[in-house]
Amino acid sequence: MRKTLSWIVSISLILGIGQGTWGNGTASANGEMKIKDIIRENAILMDNGTIWSTIDGERLIRTQGHVDAFTSSNVYSGLGVTSDGKLVEWDIGTAPHAVEGQSGVKQAAGPYWLKSDGTVWDSAGKVKNLENIALIGYGSKQMAALSQNGELLFEDPYKLGVFKKLATLPDASSVTAMAVYDSRVALLYGSGKVVLYQTYEFDDKGNFIPYTVTEDALNIEFAAMTAEHPTDALLVTRKDGTVWTTGNYKDRVKLTDQVSGLSKVVKTRVLTDMDHFYAQLSDGSWLLYARGEVKPVEVPRHG
Repeated sequence: MRKTLSWIVSISLILGIGQGTWGNGTASANGEMKIKDIIRENAILMDNGTIWSTIDGERLIRTQGHVDAFTSSNVYSGLGVTSDGKLVEWDIGTAPHAVEGQSGVKQAAGPYWLKSDGTVWDSAGKVKNLENIALIGYGSKQMAALSQNGELLFEDPYKLGVFKKLATLPDASSVTAMAVYDSRVALLYGSGKVVLYQTYEFDDKGNFIPYTVTEDALNIEFAAMTAEHPTDALLVTRKDGTVWTTGNYKDRVKLTDQVSGLSKVVKTRVLTDMDHFYAQLSDGSWLLYARGEVKPVEVPRHG
């Protein structure tokens, strides 16, 4: 039976929690820690840079540090980026720790990380054919990258290391986030505009078709399909605090359905599919949405 996040936290506090010492965190202004981000149900980033993660799939531990952002490509491992550009990693048997020799890191996505010199890396070394990159995205074992000159690149799923150009964006510097899933790439602009590309849709001249999904987004996430919704969906948090999803089949490029029971949302993080995700509210608190039911996520505490 799959555990909920709050259940894991509660049990771990009862059994005792380990603590790492690879960095120094800073306390929140009011002395109360808040959750900054969540990956699935086994990794939590606090606003003081602390990471909570599981060891052996069971023991929840706290590792002190100054991580600004983190990411994951599977259930029990992930990468983080510290405020001074160091790379942090963890897996099912190892607590979060700084990776020796990896500095100047500006972003991580899935198993990849982007350095400030525009190069992209993974555990095997520098990724070939990617230079002068400004932003990367990863999802469903597929990768996309946006170059500093505006080229939107997508890795060929049948030829690893080969990237096809989907478009050249004249306003690439305005892109603030990217979501990737199953041959689809969504871009979020600072203005709130969301543009979606699908690698199987192009015009008579062979140009990939851009679809403007909305003009008022705060956050975007792809989510897997469900039995009731047979098309994977783009989950969009709008500026009015509501959460919407794209529709099925021909409506997969349109926002068609509002998620009920949610308001004042600023960010979502998908747990498993479009019916199971976390939502952060404007006051900094988090909720778990599970098939229409909404439950608060407890802040983990040490000792």
